[in-house]
Amino acid sequence: MSRNVTWTLQYPEKVYASFKRVLKPGGTLLVYDANWHAHLYDPELMKKVMAREEAHFRKYGTREIVTEDDPEFLATCPMTRYQRPEWDERVLTDLGFKVEIQRDIGRFVYGDWEKELYAESPLFEICARKVK
Repeated sequence: MSRNVTWTLQYPEKVYASFKRVLKPGGTLLVYDANWHAHLYDPELMKKVMAREEAHFRKYGTREIVTEDDPEFLATCPMTRYQRPEWDERVLTDLGFKVEIQRDIGRFVYGDWEKELYAESPLFEICARKVK
């Protein structure tokens, strides 16, 4: 199981292949992640994320910053530039996994403030079963 890790990996395809290697047939890989920091490459999405930050501050009185990050670190995270979970589905399917995706699992696990703040980057769930 992985939560909010895959987006940080420099070679996620190799990691997914390693997971397949160590799983028994019928074993399951669960991935919980999102399109973290995609707004850094999409000006329209950036505006929406900034508006959500401001709305959060007005409603809750605390500053939660999603838009400011460490650009040097993010430059090492190629997954921020891919549309996910579509990327994961393609790679895992090509590796021979049977893949099921829940595109907005956050609605079941997040509190109200997280649903509001992170709505532009919905938390998804990938259930990948090793067939052979």
